[in-house]
Amino acid sequence: MKNVSTTHQCMSLNEIKAFLNKEVVEKDQAIFQKHLAGCTLCKEVADSLLAVQDGLLATDVTFLKEAVVEKVNYRIKSKRRLFFSRVAASILLPVIGVASLLYWNLNTGNRLFNEYFQPYEIAEINTRGNTPSAIPENYDELLLPENLKKAIQNYQAGRFKESLPLFRNYRSVNAKNNLANLLYGIALLKENELEETIDLLSKLIQTDPKLKEDAIWYLALANVRKKDYQRAKELLNVLVNSNNQYYGKKAISLLQKL
Repeated sequence: MKNVSTTHQCMSLNEIKAFLNKEVVEKDQAIFQKHLAGCTLCKEVADSLLAVQDGLLATDVTFLKEAVVEKVNYRIKSKRRLFFSRVAASILLPVIGVASLLYWNLNTGNRLFNEYFQPYEIAEINTRGNTPSAIPENYDELLLPENLKKAIQNYQAGRFKESLPLFRNYRSVNAKNNLANLLYGIALLKENELEETIDLLSKLIQTDPKLKEDAIWYLALANVRKKDYQRAKELLNVLVNSNNQYYGKKAISLLQKL
């Protein structure tokens, strides 16, 4: 049994195959199972591999067999089955492998986004070196507008979709609260509304020096998810060259994978 460790990041193809083949220790089997339950991308890859194992591609295999057999010289009927087995294996297995690799590479943006995305937490403001005053750490004790308070509560609970209309309602009367704008942009990013995310965070970079590096990080993630890796690299290099150790380290790690 393999002893494969994992973190919150996406599983590799080898880890998914090991999980499906029950080649991991019991502890990692539980970890992978939990990850697959919450990661759409890895679940789709696992389902695709299972489809191959379970013979759901039988129609394609039958078609392949017919095409190969037509080219077989009927004078070697006794060798036809062995011939087909070898030819089919030599054709089908590389196709499956290449298809899996292409699928994995095409989803690099989503994989890296899922690996590096963490919501901005108000309790972490001071540890990130920023001290915005728009929504202090003890926001829950303040008399904030009800729609903003509920928006933040949904955001912190991971209910990003539910937070969006509340943020929009609040911003309709106060669009200058930049920390609220940042949280709104991150919620948009999580819900894959990339164009509005990029527009909002780009403006925030220009208008609020205190939140500039936060906005650059999430804007880089938005471009990773959009698969605009060149723009993402430009933004990440800005963070690498900054004095912000929190984002600088994360930027270096992400750049190594792009």
